[in-house]
Amino acid sequence: MINDYEKYDFDESSFIGGWYIPEEICDELIETYNNNEDKWSPGAIGTSIKVEETIKKSTEFFIKPNEYHLYLKNYIHHLNNVLENYKEIYPYCSLRMNEWTINSTIKIQHYKPGEGFKQWHCENNGSGYFKSRHLVFMTYLTNTKNAGTEFYHQNIKVPCKKGLTIIWPAGWTHIHRGMITKNEEKTIITGWYNFNA
Repeated sequence: MINDYEKYDFDESSFIGGWYIPEEICDELIETYNNNEDKWSPGAIGTSIKVEETIKKSTEFFIKPNEYHLYLKNYIHHLNNVLENYKEIYPYCSLRMNEWTINSTIKIQHYKPGEGFKQWHCENNGSGYFKSRHLVFMTYLTNTKNAGTEFYHQNIKVPCKKGLTIIWPAGWTHIHRGMITKNEEKTIITGWYNFNA
């Protein structure tokens, strides 16, 4: 276990793990988002990348793998450490350890008051490129009241606490949705560990 990170107390039967990364990394990511307004796009859903604001409304900055070194070097370092902690609790997620990595777009997502991903969903629904998703990661970049993430089957509401980085399985067992606040803004960064095959 890498003990440099405060652990969030999830029941281990939930298969959700959480640790706090340094707040200055969150500040760096928000600055990165703010400095790249020309790359913002409206939040979209599904493999067809469709904008459907009744389901999800956000503004997003997509960071491709060949851009990680430009925008995410410090974040990836801490994320890798959080992943090692997750694997120590759930070692069987690594049976194919050499065959899955972060290899797709990472998104910084900004939600204005009243915005969010309002519909129950999972990250791997078996279609298109979604079916290669193994684990999901997300870091809350702001402290925003009543604006975390709700997991349906686990009956868990995760608070939006700055630096809290959570990892969970991508499949149907972890159906979730955003908790919507009408009073404050919320920013997160999120992506996936995908099977390479």
